Amino acid sequence: MKQVNRIKELQKIFNMTDINFKNFENFFSDKIVLADHDGSICDTNQVKDELLGEFCRSQIGKTDKNGEIVQDATVNAIHRGAHGLPMNMIFVDILKTVYGREISLEKGQEITENLNDYIRPNYMNRKMYNKAGEFHELLHLLGVKQYILTGMENDMIEASLKNHKIDTYFDGILGSQKKKTEWVEDITNQYSNKNIFATGDAISEYKATQKSTTTFIGLDFENRKNRIFPEEVRIATTYDSLVAKIIMLEKAKKNILSIENINQKQK
Repeated sequence: MKQVNRIKELQKIFNMTDINFKNFENFFSDKIVLADHDGSICDTNQVKDELLGEFCRSQIGKTDKNGEIVQDATVNAIHRGAHGLPMNMIFVDILKTVYGREISLEKGQEITENLNDYIRPNYMNRKMYNKAGEFHELLHLLGVKQYILTGMENDMIEASLKNHKIDTYFDGILGSQKKKTEWVEDITNQYSNKNIFATGDAISEYKATQKSTTTFIGLDFENRKNRIFPEEVRIATTYDSLVAKIIMLEKAKKNILSIENINQKQK
């Protein structure tokens, strides 16, 4: 009974009528959810940029290969340019490009773990976007399987989810130990009778989930001036608008099925 009451409360939070809620529920009846975390659930996109230069100066070396003070802009440019690559590979590049030192991937992983310890308190305390928790709670109560699909290390995501008390809503974290495309392939094989619903704020999430059985909605909670997704991609700027777009998709599917049924009868 408590679960039913909570579902009703969440329905009201998203201003869904009973008919729209049924559409929402039906949409997810055949779906597995792959949700991005950074910039999609929590406002964590800029944490590494804000602290990466400070970390490098304090933990790796204050000066670069030319004897100059290591600049935030320099290491951040390498980090952004390698978007989607594991952080240990990024550190291999930073050490080579900035410090003129060759290191192994194993050493890069050691530095990555030190970075995670360095930024974790800041990372895990960043705010969730409005109604992000309620959205994923509702899916959880409806019995929808949900996974975090991320380029971040699992322990960082775990710390954030637990801090915000939403960790129990997710069935797993598909993190940086594999490429996102590999995770999507794994999920597709594991749930061959299901379609995928994916969200994310970066083109990497869109490309990784670009399959015929996937519905992708881009998220832009920062109101970016430049559109990063192709024109055909639907974009939500709030969780309310995400829910509205999901309902519209289900209604459109019903209309198509209705037209197909009429055409079949006419034949």
